[in-house]
Amino acid sequence: MRPSTLAVSVLVALGIPLARTEAQTSTERIGKRAEQAKETAKSVSQEDTADTRNAWLTAKTKLALFADERVRGGNFKVATDRGVVTLRGQVDSVAGKRAAAEIARGIEGINDVRNELQVVVFAGRAAVTAKDDDITREIRGRLGRDKQFSSAKVEVRSDGGVVTLTGDVPSIAESARASEIAREVAGVRSVRNTSTFPPSQLGTPRVRDRVWALAWLVWASARTRTLPAERTLTAP
Repeated sequence: MRPSTLAVSVLVALGIPLARTEAQTSTERIGKRAEQAKETAKSVSQEDTADTRNAWLTAKTKLALFADERVRGGNFKVATDRGVVTLRGQVDSVAGKRAAAEIARGIEGINDVRNELQVVVFAGRAAVTAKDDDITREIRGRLGRDKQFSSAKVEVRSDGGVVTLTGDVPSIAESARASEIAREVAGVRSVRNTSTFPPSQLGTPRVRDRVWALAWLVWASARTRTLPAERTLTAP
């Protein structure tokens, strides 16, 4: 038995690990990167889920506020963070402020409401009475000029100042925006929005792109190394 063979036999007998081969080391490095990518993707996915849920609750709250005749004012701002909704802007009465908080608390998924609405009485403001045809025409015009609705198909109907929106929009955010635009038109008392939109599949483009970029880097890193044939990685 040659000295080198004897030395190897002794090391094996003593349980001392032999030096790793370059292929093993490369494979392990790639495996480690893949695990890191998996954990990062999981974290990004959780972040995306939270952002999507916040946006969903914000849009649902806006839709509900614009649909209620008790809440009158302007410049409504709704923000959501982990189930807590904050209302900002102006309403024309204390009753309207209370109603806004009540409406928000009634949205499923909202845990608490911070009502920071300011009551501003618009002195001398007379009730505006507008013909339904004029209201419908004005809302259609404003929607048509808004780039968000270039691919949307929203139908508008007004009956005694109560506006109904139907049709298809890209997302719930656009649906809420349509209600906001309609509510800003003089003579509109409330907006009933029954427009439909597809469910979100992959979250926001920003987060989706980050996940795909990360996965591509891991794959490209693996392709640059020489591995045994049975361990060669292929494109996903």
